[in-house]
Amino acid sequence: MRAPITNHTAQEGRIRCHGRILLAEDNLINQHVSVRILATLGLRTDVVENGAQAIQAVQTHLYDLILMDCQMPEMDGLAATAYIREHLDPDHRIPIVALTANALFGDRERCLESGMDDFLAKPVSRAQLGNMIQRWIPGPIQASATGTPVPLPKVILFQPPTMSEASQVKPLFPVLNSRMIQELQDLGGDDVPDFFITLVDQFLTDLPRHLETIHLALNQQDPGALVRAAHTCKGSCRSIGATSLAEVSYELEMIGREGTTEGASEIYARLVVEQDRTREALQKERDQFSQLPVVLKHH
Repeated sequence: MRAPITNHTAQEGRIRCHGRILLAEDNLINQHVSVRILATLGLRTDVVENGAQAIQAVQTHLYDLILMDCQMPEMDGLAATAYIREHLDPDHRIPIVALTANALFGDRERCLESGMDDFLAKPVSRAQLGNMIQRWIPGPIQASATGTPVPLPKVILFQPPTMSEASQVKPLFPVLNSRMIQELQDLGGDDVPDFFITLVDQFLTDLPRHLETIHLALNQQDPGALVRAAHTCKGSCRSIGATSLAEVSYELEMIGREGTTEGASEIYARLVVEQDRTREALQKERDQFSQLPVVLKHH
C-alpha cells in the first residue's frame, strides 16, 4: 500500500499550497481520471486510498478541499469525515465533497450528516468537477490543458455460465458511452497525449481480476463480498464509459445488498458477455486513437 503523502514529512509542518486538493479514492481508474481532471483545472492533488490515510494527510497538510469517496477499505469516507470534523479542523473547516457511485436514496443525507459539505455522483465529468471546485474554492479556475475553458457553474452453489448460456444473453445498454470516451480522449491534452491509451490499458489489465473477485464471492455465497467486488467493478466501468458492463455490475451489487447471492448466476453470465464486448470495443477505440497524429488527437 502506498504512503498517503509523498515528498513531505510531518516535521515540515502543515504546508499551505493554493489550490491543493486531497483525493481519497481506492479505485485506480477513478484516481487516474480525477487527478487528470484536477490537473487540467490547475490544481495540485494528493491521493490516498482510505479514510485512515485521509486523516493522516489532513494532520500534516492544509488542503483547500477534500474529495472523499464514501466506500473505501479500512475506514470509509463517512467515518473519516466525522473524525476530521470532530478532531482536526475546528479552526480551518476544509470543504469536503462526497464522491459516491451509488447515488441511492438517502446517500446525500448520510453524507451531509457525517459533516460533508457537498455531494457528487460518479462518474464525474470535467464540467461537474470544475463547477464544484469553483463553488468551494474562491478564485478563478484555469483553462484546461487543451486550451478550452472549463465550464463553470436455500443453499444454491454458484455455477459459472456455460459459453452457450452466455452467448444467448443480449445487452440492454450500449457497450460504451461515446460522449464519455471522447471526453477521456480529450482529457490528456497536448501535455499527456497518451492518457487515454494508458487508462484503457490499466482498465483492461484490471478487468479479469474484478470478475475473478465477483466469481469468488458467488462461489463462497458471500453477499458482502459480492457488494464490494461488484461496486469496485462498477466504479471502474463507469469512469471509463463502459456503460453496459457497469449496469450489470450494479445489478450484482444490488443482489448483494439484499443479503443474498440467489439469482446471481444468470446475471454473472451477462457480465461475462459484457466483459468480452467491452474489451473488444475499448481495444478498438484505443487502437484507432493511437493511430491518430498527435496534432489531431485533441482537436
